[in-house]
Amino acid sequence: MWDEFTIFDVMYLTGLPTDKMRSASGGYYECPECRKKGKFKINPSINSGVIRCAACTVGGDKLDLYVLCSGMHYTLVTETSRSGNPYLRPSREDRSEAAREIAEKMRIERKRPGFVEKTTKMQKRMEEAAQRASNSTRTPQEKHEVYSALLEILPLTDRHKRDLLARGLTEDDISTIGFKSAPLFGQATLTKKLTDKGLSLDGIAGFFKHGEYVDKTTGELIEEWNLLSTNAGYLIPLRDENGYIVSLQIRLNDTKVGKCMFFTSDVATLDCGTKADSVVHVEMCSEPPKYLYVTEGAIKAYVGHALYKDLFERDDAVFLAVPGTSNMAGIPHLMDHFLSKYNLERIVEFYDFGKFYRADAAELDMRDSEGEGFEAPNKNVARDRDNLERMLRDSMRKWRAKQADKYKSGEISPPTFTSFPKNRYKGKGLDDHLLAIKKERKNNSN
Repeated sequence: MWDEFTIFDVMYLTGLPTDKMRSASGGYYECPECRKKGKFKINPSINSGVIRCAACTVGGDKLDLYVLCSGMHYTLVTETSRSGNPYLRPSREDRSEAAREIAEKMRIERKRPGFVEKTTKMQKRMEEAAQRASNSTRTPQEKHEVYSALLEILPLTDRHKRDLLARGLTEDDISTIGFKSAPLFGQATLTKKLTDKGLSLDGIAGFFKHGEYVDKTTGELIEEWNLLSTNAGYLIPLRDENGYIVSLQIRLNDTKVGKCMFFTSDVATLDCGTKADSVVHVEMCSEPPKYLYVTEGAIKAYVGHALYKDLFERDDAVFLAVPGTSNMAGIPHLMDHFLSKYNLERIVEFYDFGKFYRADAAELDMRDSEGEGFEAPNKNVARDRDNLERMLRDSMRKWRAKQADKYKSGEISPPTFTSFPKNRYKGKGLDDHLLAIKKERKNNSN
């Protein structure tokens, strides 16, 4: 039965539109459980199809997708993923009932003209997208070269500079990091400046092929490229552990639609568009790191690092920033990198204040968080924080086992783990906390 239908058949049977499936990794929809828009991902390329909501954690496979979207009554149960993270999915009884319904509906639908064509058309598009992605993989160095060149030729508006200065950065910090305003016009001219330098934009997120023509003099086929930038805001470089800019985000002016979005060209109607890498940003220090902080959002990492250096007059802390509280897939790799290369003393989880959610005392926590600069507790952030701690501790345990002899002999000491405590927060998050300390010191010195 399992192999007799695909996730595309389920989408057809439940009336889910396929126009949002724009890449090999699928697309995002409104969650059928919590109704959060753009949080429910359907990925047809893994194990015959998987689903997951980043907000409420409901997920599973193509059978679960049918249960959630067909209108049938269901009961959610808690299960554990292969990575050790808990999530919600329909019960075994609901899945059995769904299997019977699908078998009956497929028996009827296969007799109708055009059914096979409709369900295979989307599958073909996914396969083409996967092939295009595999053919356009670019190295971190190549991405860095293109993004660095783009940032060099872009300006930073006064509005965006004021926003960054208000966060606690200096003009030198802003210049060194490379914040620039996202271009809203003249994109083709900007892109031509990059290609004139001999840079290839194929496989670089944010860029797409606009057209091509034959040079009348040389007979050479010339490709014309452009970049997709339609949202006002400023560009945030996302760096890997080697300092390469491997992705960009846009901090939006209009935060009603969200605070940040990736600089991407992963759109079905664009030729050779590429999906952005959803990476964990690494803000590296100049000295061998003794401390490793994990927070959310690259801006917090940049600001946190700058204020840490200013306040403590040393540069021995590295800051890792996940792009979203639940988007922490890159953490194990980075933990292994820093634990193997440096003798870390402490690892600190520093998610925003909203992590302090208690189901049995939500009202009490809400009253505690009414101070200026704080936010209401959020059960999703609390859940993600717990998952992050498990991931960090698991990496520490594995590394401790590898280095057991050195730890036992006293040659090196194992790092400790700390979740930044509630009673020490001076603001919403890491950046606000350090900025509040800086302001306190300034007031005390006057």
